[in-house]
Amino acid sequence: LAQLEYTDRLVGETLRILRATGLYDRALVVVTADHGVSFDNGAQGRGMDAIRKAAGQVAWVPMFVKEPGQRAGRVDDRNWEHVDLLPTVADYAHVRIPWPVDGRSARQAPRERADKRFYDRPGEPVAFPGGVPAPPPQPKPHPLVGTTVGQRPTGGSARVGDLAAFRAVDPDAGGLPALVWGTVPASVRDGTLLAVAVNGRIGAVVPVVPPDAGGRRFAAFLPDDRLFRAGANRLDLYQIGPGDELRHLSIS
Repeated sequence: LAQLEYTDRLVGETLRILRATGLYDRALVVVTADHGVSFDNGAQGRGMDAIRKAAGQVAWVPMFVKEPGQRAGRVDDRNWEHVDLLPTVADYAHVRIPWPVDGRSARQAPRERADKRFYDRPGEPVAFPGGVPAPPPQPKPHPLVGTTVGQRPTGGSARVGDLAAFRAVDPDAGGLPALVWGTVPASVRDGTLLAVAVNGRIGAVVPVVPPDAGGRRFAAFLPDDRLFRAGANRLDLYQIGPGDELRHLSIS
């Protein structure tokens, strides 16, 4: 979800630039993805085995198209398949594809069949019956995310990677130290929640995971770039106790 939020922000920046340069109305804009990977044990691959084991997670992908000159959005419930993407783009660009394609342009009449076809091998589609499953409910963020943090009791410590990146942040350079990772002492239990704050505002709450060869680890992604400012930024780490009580950790 953090990656999705960050992608959403990048798409917004792209649309703002297109509008600022006068290209938005003339442009065909497509936002999509591949099917990704599953979190299920034994189904993390990208081939047919993973699709069959975790079709509800990885068989369906996002697809957004803004046509040139389009003024209002709409939902198109046609039986879209990703093999339709190339002929659709070529159709809008008035380009003739010089080879046979499996898909069809979205500007043509929708296909009549209801099944979906997955191409594990080029030109060899495998049919999946049924339609697109309902999306899973979106988990709620931790209530501490977005809140400001004042003085808190201190106690405990943690090591954080690449602390130097917070000393000289340049948002205009296109990169931010939004990935915060490190280790905590062995006395901290698995699953202990940590709050990561930048410049006094909590940007993420993450658990401590079981130790490996590198120690007892944590990692957080901060999708809100408004947490950062040019120059030096303050990074704080807090251990969350009962009742969301915060204890400030010294970091090094």
